[in-house]
Amino acid sequence: MQKVLGIVLALIAVLGIGGVGLSSDIEKQSDVVPSSPEAKPPSSSAVNPEPTFEPTAEPEEPTTSPEPEPQIPAVDHRDTLVNAGLQQRGEQIGTGGKPAVALRFDHHLEEFESQVLPLLQKYRLPWGQMINAGNVSNSESYTFAELASMTHNNGGEIWNHGWSHSSIYSEKEADREITQGLEDLRAGLPSLWIDGWAQPGQADYLGLSGKPFTPEHYYDTYPGRLVIGQHAFVRGYYPNPYHELNGDNFIGQAHVTIDKQTGDRINAYVRRAINGDTGVTLMLHPNYLDEPGYLTTQELDSSLAYIARLRDRDEIEVLSNTGILMADDDLAEDFGNLLDEGPAVEIEEAWRSDVPRAINHLGIPQEAEVWVTGSGTATLTVQVDSGSFPVTAKHSVELTNQPQRMSVLVTPPRDTESVTLSLEGNLRHDGLSYQPL
Repeated sequence: MQKVLGIVLALIAVLGIGGVGLSSDIEKQSDVVPSSPEAKPPSSSAVNPEPTFEPTAEPEEPTTSPEPEPQIPAVDHRDTLVNAGLQQRGEQIGTGGKPAVALRFDHHLEEFESQVLPLLQKYRLPWGQMINAGNVSNSESYTFAELASMTHNNGGEIWNHGWSHSSIYSEKEADREITQGLEDLRAGLPSLWIDGWAQPGQADYLGLSGKPFTPEHYYDTYPGRLVIGQHAFVRGYYPNPYHELNGDNFIGQAHVTIDKQTGDRINAYVRRAINGDTGVTLMLHPNYLDEPGYLTTQELDSSLAYIARLRDRDEIEVLSNTGILMADDDLAEDFGNLLDEGPAVEIEEAWRSDVPRAINHLGIPQEAEVWVTGSGTATLTVQVDSGSFPVTAKHSVELTNQPQRMSVLVTPPRDTESVTLSLEGNLRHDGLSYQPL
């Protein structure tokens, strides 16, 4: 019995040792760590290991206020704007029943000064320059001061023609071309009164483009409302460039482009205005002069001489670009005369007088005009006393027994302190006037 019990105990002991050895081997296998990722079984965590830390919160997007919707430009104060422009020019301009012509030139100041301005001076003709403020001192190679001096000394006026003459495709571009264009012109030319807009001939102007369109078109577009809400006088592409002289042509009037015309064709446009008792504006890009297929300087000279000859025969009036829009042919041509009292009909040596009412109409073209007969030399002088751009302008003629027209053009700066008018010579005259143009 004891022998059997010993055998059993021995067997139990052997089995107990073997169980411990198996358990140890399993534990050793479970502790094995692969020496490289390749040793791991493929899993998504092996390809893109998960981070061992909690991810931080994603940074919040910076909060920005949404861009405001473009405000429809207000035109409620347009009547006030127009009235101010009219008041600056004496309310109304008369033509005495005669037709009228205006001369417009679009930028290109170098060619304008060298080729066109000498002809305008020769024939004593008023003019308007349509200017891109962003191009002054850059592509134009002129300073604002040089442009102002040219304008004051020669009876010119300046209109807003867009900041850069570029097309516009958004409200932001419209604001730059129209509003900034006007603001920069006024800042650069503070001595001038600027309230005119001349539509650039672009293919796209955010709806304010195409031919023809009516003056009402300006009320229906964003840029159009920017224009008429800030400019009293507006040039566009109204279908007919010939318009009645009724004192009420403030939006959209067209012009006749003469870049590729001959002198004879230009003269025909003027005769058509005469035959219809209307107003017409002739427009030239000065850089095209003498280019192949374009108007020559000689032809321009001939046509300007023709216009001046008609004026000196008292058949037409030549007005500023603004003046022709507000002109009324039912009013006498001296309707806006600023002289309180002119000289006696006969002058033996000289007459001289201040024109105090001229101070109320500064920064715009003005003209002294008189018809004279006599012997010897007669001289008409306008002297402008200004701190910024003083002007002394004269016109002399040899007198005969046939009436001759004498005239002097100036654009008195807005800081003008006095305007003095004088007429010298042994002469008789038929009315002397000094008035906005």
